[in-house]
Amino acid sequence: MRWPWRRTPTESESEEHRERTTTQRHPRRWRRPLLIVTIIGIFISLFVLFRPVDPRFVIVVAPFSDQDGRTGQQIADALARQLRSKGDNLVQVIESRTRPTNSAEALTLAQQTNADILVWGSVEAGGILDSPSLRPELIYLPHNIDVSQSWHTFAIRFAIPHHFVLSTAPMNGQTTLVPYLLTLAAYHHGETDLAVERLQQLLEINPQVSPLLPHILRGNLLWARGWYSAAATEYKAALAVAHSDQALLTNNLGAILFDAQDPEALRLFTEAIDFLDGRDLGQLRVNLALWALREQRAGDAVSDLEQARNLLPPHPELELLLSTAYRENGQLDKAADCLARVETVKTAILARTPLAVRTAVELRLNSLLTEERALIGIERKLPLAGPLSWALEAAELLPSAADLRQTRDQLRTATEYSTRAISLWRQRAASEAAIFPSTGLMATGQAERNEELAYRQSRTLALIETALQAVDGQTNARPNQWFIALFGTTRVDNPTIEKLRQLRDKQPDDVFTLLALGFALRIDGQLDAANESYQQAIEQSPQLPDGYVGLGKVALARNDRERAVTAFRSALERNNRFFPAHVALARLAETDGDWPAAIEHWRALVAWQESPYTAVNLARALRRSGVSGFAEAERILVPLATTSAEAAIELARLYNDAGYPKEAA
Repeated sequence: MRWPWRRTPTESESEEHRERTTTQRHPRRWRRPLLIVTIIGIFISLFVLFRPVDPRFVIVVAPFSDQDGRTGQQIADALARQLRSKGDNLVQVIESRTRPTNSAEALTLAQQTNADILVWGSVEAGGILDSPSLRPELIYLPHNIDVSQSWHTFAIRFAIPHHFVLSTAPMNGQTTLVPYLLTLAAYHHGETDLAVERLQQLLEINPQVSPLLPHILRGNLLWARGWYSAAATEYKAALAVAHSDQALLTNNLGAILFDAQDPEALRLFTEAIDFLDGRDLGQLRVNLALWALREQRAGDAVSDLEQARNLLPPHPELELLLSTAYRENGQLDKAADCLARVETVKTAILARTPLAVRTAVELRLNSLLTEERALIGIERKLPLAGPLSWALEAAELLPSAADLRQTRDQLRTATEYSTRAISLWRQRAASEAAIFPSTGLMATGQAERNEELAYRQSRTLALIETALQAVDGQTNARPNQWFIALFGTTRVDNPTIEKLRQLRDKQPDDVFTLLALGFALRIDGQLDAANESYQQAIEQSPQLPDGYVGLGKVALARNDRERAVTAFRSALERNNRFFPAHVALARLAETDGDWPAAIEHWRALVAWQESPYTAVNLARALRRSGVSGFAEAERILVPLATTSAEAAIELARLYNDAGYPKEAA
C-alpha cells in the first residue's frame, strides 16, 4: 500500500543501485549470477503470490447528498478512484449506489456491505473532489483487519463510537479526505505510530477537520504502550469535543485509569452508567468485572461477565477472563466450559489480526489458556476452589506430588509461551524503530504487557513449587546430612524462595508476591522471615485478608493460639468470604470443643461452596454438638452417602451415636 509517507532510500539501497549500474556495463560477466538471481526471483514471486496475506481494509463510498442529483455521485466516483489508485491491494474500495440520509441508515448500509469504514456526507453546489466543498461523515466499524485485536484486553474493554462528522467546514476531498481515509487503513493494518503522526499533521494543516477520532486513536495507542497518563489526556480532550457517545468515551477513560491504579476509575464507571440511562454496555461490564476481581469479589465478576458475553461478539479473552472468574468463585466445571469455547473463537480473531503480529498474539492466548487449564486441574484436587493462594492456604492435605508436577510443567509451558511472545514483540519494536526512529510504541507496550503476564505466571509457578516441596519433604526442615557435615550449617538455599525474592525485587510493591514469599518461607520453616513478608503485605494492602491469615498461620506454628485467632478474625473482618480463615477458625473451634462456633464457620463455607468436603464437615460438627444436631446432619449426609465415601462413613457414625447400630452397619 502507498501510505501517505515514504521511506527514503538507505545507504544500502543506494549501493544496490550503483551495483545494478555496474551490472549493465558488464553483462557477460554477470550472466550466470543473473540467471541465478532470476531463478531466485521466480521462487520469491511464487512465495509472494501464495503466502498468507492480511485481509483488506474495506472502505465503502456512498453517494454524497447534493442539490442537483448528479454531483454527489460524481464525487463518490472520483473519491473511489483516488482510494483505489493510492491504496493498492491492501484496501478494498466498494461503491454503493445507496445514498444514506442519516447515521442510522449509514450504519445499516455499512453492516450490509461489510465495511470497515463507510464514507458519505454532503457536497456544495458545483463542488469537485479537489476543492473545499465536502462535508464528509464516517461510519467506523474496523473489523476485517484490525491491529487493536492484538492488544491485550482492548477489544473487550474499549467501546469506540461508530459515527463521526469529519469536519466543521467544507474540506478538500483529494488533499485531505483521501489521505485521512488511507491513514485510518494504515492504522488498522499495524502502522499505528506513523498513522497517528499523519493524522496530527492533517489536523494542523486543516483546522476544520474534527479532532475527535484522532484523539481516540492516539489515546488507544498510548494506552497500548502503557503510557496511561498521556492516554487519559487524549480521552479527556476527546470528551471535551464529543457531542454524543459520552458513555463510551467515559468507559474508555475509566479503563485507562483502572490500569493506572487510579481510584478515580470507579467514579468514571459510575458516570458511564449514568450516561447510559438504563442501557447496557458490554465493555463497561468487563471493566466492572475486573474491578470486582481486584477486590476479591469473584461472584460479582461472574455476574458482570455473563452479561458481557450476551452483549459482546465472541472473543477468546472474554472466555478466558470468565473462566478465571468462575474458578475464583469455585465453579470449576463452568470455568472448564469457557476454556472449551476459547479454541472455537480464537481462530476468527487471529484471522483479523495483522499477519506481522499474529504469532505473538496466538502465543499470548495459548499462554493464558495453558495457565488457566493448569489451575483448574490442580484445584480439582484441592478441597476448596478459588484463587490459587486461597485454595492452597485452606488445604489441610495437599495434592499428590504427581499432580503438582503436572501442574508445574503446564505452568512452565505457559511461561515459555509468554517469553516467546515477548521476544517477538521486542523484535517488531526494534525493526519498526530501525526504519522510522521513535516508532514501535505499540509493539513495546505489548511486550511489556506480556512481561507482566510472565511475571504473574512465574509467581504462580513458585506457589506450586512450594507446595511440591512440602509434599516431597524438600525443605530446610530436613537438610541433607552431607551438607551439614561439609559446611557446618543446617541452612540450605531454597531455589523457589530465591526466585520469589527476585520477583519481589523487580516489583517491591506487588502485594501478591509478598504473600507468595511469606507462604514459601513459612512452609520452609523460616517463620521470622515469613512474618516480616506478611507484615509488608499488610502495609501495602491493609484491606486484603491474605496477610492476616499468613500471620495467623505463623502464630499457630509458634503455638500462639490467641494471636492466631485474632489474626484469622481480622481476615474475616476484611472479607467474610475468605475461606482459609473460616477453615482455620473452624478447626480451632473443634479442637476447643466449641461446636456452635465450628458449625457457624462450616455453614459459611457450605454457603460459599457446597461440596462433599464442606457438607461432611458441617454434618460432623452438628453430630458432635449433640442430639439437637442429629436430624440436620442426617438430612445433609443421606443424599451424599451414595457417592461420597466420607459421607457414608460419617452417616454411619451419626447412626451409631444416635443409638441405631443396625443402620450404622
